[in-house]
Amino acid sequence: MKLYTEQELTNSPIGKAARSYIRGGNFLIKAFRKETKILSAQECMQLMNTYGIPAEFVFLIALSHEFTIDTPGFLQLIEEQEEQIKHMKQCKGDS
Repeated sequence: MKLYTEQELTNSPIGKAARSYIRGGNFLIKAFRKETKILSAQECMQLMNTYGIPAEFVFLIALSHEFTIDTPGFLQLIEEQEEQIKHMKQCKGDS
């Protein structure tokens, strides 16, 4: 088994993913300080797209903290994102 130096680990894909999850966790902590107890569709998308945290995990954490999630809004944003990706693939295929 190879032991990695701190720099190798920091620059590895695992290290980068870990830092992203930590930033996502910090984002969640700030969101959980809100008095409204609602996690917006945009916040869910940001956690998923920016920090790479799976939607299921976001939902489980939010529900365990007694937060309501804007599920219809989130599903709408997912649908819009899928349409954008589909459109981009079609445009790329036309080139």
